[in-house]
Order: sequence, then structure tokens, then C-alpha cells
Amino acid sequence: MALELDLFDNAMDSLCHGLHHYREGWSEPKNYKYAFSHVFHAVALFLKERLSRDHPSLIYNRIEEASGNTVTYEQAIKRLRNACAVRISQEEETRLAKLRAARNQVEHFKVTIDQRHAASIIGGILPFIRRFVKEELDTDLREYLDQEDWDTFLEIEEIREQVYHEVQTELDRYGKERLDMQILDCPVCLLLESCIEGEGPEGQPVLRCLGCNRIFEQAGCDLCGATVVGDVLGAEWIAGTASPGRLCEHCKSRLEKLRTED
Repeated sequence: MALELDLFDNAMDSLCHGLHHYREGWSEPKNYKYAFSHVFHAVALFLKERLSRDHPSLIYNRIEEASGNTVTYEQAIKRLRNACAVRISQEEETRLAKLRAARNQVEHFKVTIDQRHAASIIGGILPFIRRFVKEELDTDLREYLDQEDWDTFLEIEEIREQVYHEVQTELDRYGKERLDMQILDCPVCLLLESCIEGEGPEGQPVLRCLGCNRIFEQAGCDLCGATVVGDVLGAEWIAGTASPGRLCEHCKSRLEKLRTED
């Protein structure tokens, strides 16, 4: 069976591999080499995908022939700006240049990489990737990344702030209905006011985080019975058994106040 990947799927595959190596680098730094290479490859392919959406021949070095070698990274940036009116800020171009320099370093020279350096390079480029894919390719990365990869994006404070505001904008669309909705903080990604009530795969009541996309079972506060975020759906859980110390924010505050007074 032959492997067939279009530009976008090829880019996503490289991005996911790059994120995997980035996380593995926390315990084995040599993985950072592959993180830089794979993530840069993903960026280059995303740029070409955007070019191809204006016209397939734009990805080729010789446009008139529409075949042969494809454009270099520099040519892609130039054509996106001049031929496709794509916005790439100076700050984003600086981050792109740092990633490219890091990739060139590991491919052609001796290299020293620590976690701080890798976090600066990868953490700096992920906001660009998310914005570019969303605005220029009309795609939400959350629909393509697995949970671990999306969590890696959410670890970037710049992205967390963006996602938080997007979640609040989405909630605002509910209008008056929002006043009657249970909106809770996510205990996993820790995004504030992001979990709303919904239905699970089997029609059971659940809470869904609009930030990290996790689905939790609805549980009751051990003291007052108010809805709280339970276990991640699919985790081992014995029906009818409350988790120790599962309390709503109101009851937590009451108990904390009593403990302080004592």
C-alpha cells in the first residue's frame, strides 16, 4: 500500500512528529534536533499549501512550467505577501527566522540545545502556526491534533490567552441562555470558565471543555450536590461512588473559611 499525503496532511504529519520529539526532549535532549527539523518542515508545507490555494503553480520555482523544484522558504514568504496578500508580521518573521536558523544548525553544524532554548524556538513558532492555519487555511488545529499535541499548544501562554478569549466569545453567542448555563473551570487544562453542559456519546449528561476539548462526566458536590467537573469520560469510575473531596467552589470556600477560623 502506497502512502499518499497532500500538502496539508504532509504538514500535519510533520507537525505532530515535531511536537512528539519536542516533548521527548524534556527527558532526552537529542530529540530537540528532530523537533526543529520536523516543525520547520511543517511550516514550509503550510506556506506552500496556502500558495497552492491561490494557484497550484505558485508552489513551483518556475511558475510558467508548473513542475520541477518547488519554491524555497524565502520565495514562499515573498510570494505569499506579493501574490496572495497574506499578512506575516515582522515579529512572526523573526520567529520563523529563529526556527530556520535552529534547523540549519542541527543539520549542518555542531549544536548545543537545552530545554530553555528549545522552548524559546518551538514555543515561539506555535502561535504563528495556529494563527496561519486558522486564518489562511481556514482550519482549527484542534480538529486535527490529538489531545497530547493540543495540550502542547495550550502550554504556550500566548495561545492560552487567545483560546480563553475565543471561548468567552463562543459563550457570548448563547446570549441570555448563558445566564442559566453551568460554566465551570477545567481541572485539567486549567482554563477558567470553559466547561459547559452537554450530552455524551450515549446521551449521558457531561461537561465539555471548550478550550482543551476534553469531555468530563457531570458529578455532584459531596456536600451540596451542585454540578462539578467529574472524571474524564472513559476513565475508570464506579457509578454512584463520589470521588473523595469533590466539592464545588462555594463549598470549598466555606470549608476553607471554617478551617481558617479554627
